[in-house]
Amino acid sequence: MDIVQAIQEAGFESVGRCDASALRVLPDVREMCSSGSCRMYGTRWTCPPHCSSLEEFQAQFDERTVCFVFQTVVQLEDE
Repeated sequence: MDIVQAIQEAGFESVGRCDASALRVLPDVREMCSSGSCRMYGTRWTCPPHCSSLEEFQAQFDERTVCFVFQTVVQLEDE
């Protein structure tokens, strides 16, 4: 099965494919996390400081040739 098709069948709204060499890890994003912009810093294992370092993330991107970005949309009960 095609990867894009599998992602769509999993229920994601949008999917795109791009060259992984175009991805750059931005320290500004990590700074937004630590400053409390999203209020998740330190509360989830996928968020800083529990997740990989910026250098580790960049190394993972550099090891790959293709990446997929996918998105889903959910309706909030109370915005």
